[in-house]
Amino acid sequence: MEDQIINIEANYTTTLHWNIEDVAESEGFKVEDVKRVEVGKWATLHIYLKNGKSIDVEAPLHNDTDYKWADSSAYFDKDWELVVEE
Repeated sequence: MEDQIINIEANYTTTLHWNIEDVAESEGFKVEDVKRVEVGKWATLHIYLKNGKSIDVEAPLHNDTDYKWADSSAYFDKDWELVVEE
């Protein structure tokens, strides 16, 4: 079986963190002026203020991912057909 394995994928979980107080200070708004927040595509925090203004903050990517053990892995042949999934 292992002689069929050509492509290997390993998946890891990572956590991104934003401190809204720090963002408010650096972007010049008050935390109490926040209407809504959401994390969007490409790890961007979208902050919507009560006055209609929106602020986008990219994630601080420090690469703190723990690579000790993969959350899952998959092994594929040369045609990307799954051989083994763990």
